[in-house]
Amino acid sequence: MSDTTRREFLKTSAVAGAAVTLLPVFVAGIYCRQFLKMNFITLSGWVAGAMTNSPSLLFADEIAKSESPAITYAAIAPLATLVPIICSQILAIIALH
Repeated sequence: MSDTTRREFLKTSAVAGAAVTLLPVFVAGIYCRQFLKMNFITLSGWVAGAMTNSPSLLFADEIAKSESPAITYAAIAPLATLVPIICSQILAIIALH
């Protein structure tokens, strides 16, 4: 693989990785804010939990001055950890059959 091809592959991989990581959270966040009328404090804890990002939780806690983001984080973070594992297992089972 030439250096030019490798650089293009890395750029494409970085963009695809960022899109797969960030796009679902932003789409779900916009949906929850616009259609479900979720308040920003709860939504910030939800986004931090969905990304399992502790620094985001600290930021949300400082802004909120309440424990609402931490409660939402605690509810979402286990799902954000388990769902990809379960989905990959299901995909592996499907691929083997």
